Amino acid sequence: MERMEQASRHMSNARRHLIAAHRNMEAHALAVAEVRLALAAIGTATLESAEALDWVRQLRAAVDGESIDAAQFMDVVDELASFLFIRELATT
Repeated sequence: MERMEQASRHMSNARRHLIAAHRNMEAHALAVAEVRLALAAIGTATLESAEALDWVRQLRAAVDGESIDAAQFMDVVDELASFLFIRELATT
């Protein structure tokens, strides 16, 4: 499986966990773990979008302990998950 395809799957899982997180703090922890896996899959890959690069930067900072608002974290996860999904569709 291609790295970006893996990243897309992990970001989709993270989004799903965050939607459930308001009922379950374990779901939030699972979302953060999925984001870490997605970022590892992305690695140093060049993304063709300045916005996507900014979302990756924000998520890297968040998982490394930088303070980020929960709603902003959800928004960034959602945006990057959507970007990677659309990118995956366009390359298949």
